[in-house]
Amino acid sequence: MLRNVSEITGLPETIIRSQNRKREYVEARQLYIAAALALYRDKSLTKIGTVIMRDHATVTYHRDDFMEKLTLKDEMSRRTVEKFHRLIQQ
Repeated sequence: MLRNVSEITGLPETIIRSQNRKREYVEARQLYIAAALALYRDKSLTKIGTVIMRDHATVTYHRDDFMEKLTLKDEMSRRTVEKFHRLIQQ
């Protein structure tokens, strides 16, 4: 899953896992979390977060933030949703 997000975003997996708060890195992490939660419903928030070196609280925050973006009508949200749909279809 992380590899797919890396391919879609063009960011290396190490960057997605990093502590850097640059917008595109955060969006990549949010995309991973949203996809992982959708595809791996049997996994705990902690296990999903472990892959990107985050705890369960961060996973919850990114999930909620991603869902909020889905309701927005801005360009950034549209791009994020399109990336998510491409990831799910793979």
